[in-house]
Amino acid sequence: MSIAGLIAALILAGAGVRGGRLLSRAAQDVSVGSSPLPFSEGERLVYQARYSKLIFSAVVGRLTFTFGRSSERPLLGVYHLRAEAVSEGALMTLLGMRVEDVFESFVDPKDFGVLRTRKHLAEGEKRSFHLALFDRANASVTTIVRDLTKPADPPRVKENAARPWVQDILSGIYYVRMQPLVPGSVLRFPVSDEGETYDLEIRVHEVEEVETPRGRVSALKIEPLVFGPGRLIRREGEMFVWLSADERRVPVLARVRGGFGTIQVQLIEDEPGAAAITSSEPRGGDARPRP
Repeated sequence: MSIAGLIAALILAGAGVRGGRLLSRAAQDVSVGSSPLPFSEGERLVYQARYSKLIFSAVVGRLTFTFGRSSERPLLGVYHLRAEAVSEGALMTLLGMRVEDVFESFVDPKDFGVLRTRKHLAEGEKRSFHLALFDRANASVTTIVRDLTKPADPPRVKENAARPWVQDILSGIYYVRMQPLVPGSVLRFPVSDEGETYDLEIRVHEVEEVETPRGRVSALKIEPLVFGPGRLIRREGEMFVWLSADERRVPVLARVRGGFGTIQVQLIEDEPGAAAITSSEPRGGDARPRP
């Protein structure tokens, strides 16, 4: 995995679990609620990513997240989540590692289940388009992948079994923000990426004081389990994310360490958006579709 790819995985809180354990059933503790969502339409979060090893340290990227409603048919009015990952800084320029990735999730407002995932990836000379269409009624997902550097080639199309309710690599971080997250507990939920469905596990630690550009803030420490055999990153390492200890649960800091060095992603801009919106399902209820 490239540094750029690792940055994207980090800021998305480890929700891309390629290489993880394939689910044989739906996760049992997924839940959404009728309480106001901790994020609002128009919310915009901007992060700066920094890579360091030994005495060397450099800015390598910027990530921007937005939350709103879709204006596209046939998904008019559903939640639209968007993340842009762009390389920046002298190191990335020197290495010729130009990254311009866009991730989009279209999510059902009733239970926050993913309906469609779309990615436009541009990393160096590579250009690709990825689309995942979820058929929740039949518990399946159709993936379409096109190599944009070979426009004459047909797209790769594949249909896989899925769960009736899943998250993807982007919506997962928003779903985590919706949960109670009691220190000492473990959060588990199904995640689909590139047509495969896996079980993501997140350990919830204690509230800590962390430094941010706005000063010290109280933040809840969580640990997405993405390192080790059978997980997203097979080498040894550790990943932690800190969420603001308030009703919004904004990710303010993320850090990953391993033999490759350390990558730290820090919130630098926060636009809360409009008034809070409410999911139509009861808090703590079954997030899977009703008959």
